[in-house]
Amino acid sequence: MVYTLLQTQLLVGVAVMKIRRMREHDLEFALDCVRTEGWSGETEQVFRGFLDVDPEGCSIAEVAGNAVGMCVAISYGQVGFVGELIVLEEFRGRGFGRKLMQHSVDHLQHRGCRSICLDGDAPAIALYEKLGFVHVCKSLRFVGMMARRELFNVRPMV
Repeated sequence: MVYTLLQTQLLVGVAVMKIRRMREHDLEFALDCVRTEGWSGETEQVFRGFLDVDPEGCSIAEVAGNAVGMCVAISYGQVGFVGELIVLEEFRGRGFGRKLMQHSVDHLQHRGCRSICLDGDAPAIALYEKLGFVHVCKSLRFVGMMARRELFNVRPMV
C-alpha cells in the first residue's frame, strides 16, 4: 500500500540506540535484512544508488556498536520517499522503528519535502499510521523476468 504523510538517540533499558549515516561497509547488513524479510527487489546496486543519491538519508540504528536497524529516505525535490525500514526481530517493540522513521521524516522535511510517501509493508502499517501517514492507494508488486524484446515506442532511460 502506498502511504503519504500529511503535514537521536533513544534509551532502551541500559542500552542506547544511536542513529548514524549508512556507510558502504553497512551494505552487507542491509542486504541481510532485506533477505531475512523476503524482499527480492533490493540489491546491492539499489542500496549503492540510495547512497549516491541521498547519503544523508540512509540511516543505520546501532546498539552497543552493532547495527540493529535501517531506514532510507530519498528526496525528490518537494516529494520524499521513505523505505527499507527494517529492525532486527530481536530488537522490535522497543521504539527503534518509530525513531528511525521520525529521523527519516525529519531529514526529508529539512530537505524541503512537502509530501512524504512510502510503500507500506503490512506488519508496519500501524506504525506508519501512528506517525501520521494516511492510506492513498494499493500498490502492486511484480516479480519475475521478462524476455527481452524491442519496443519501438519506448525510449531508453539515460
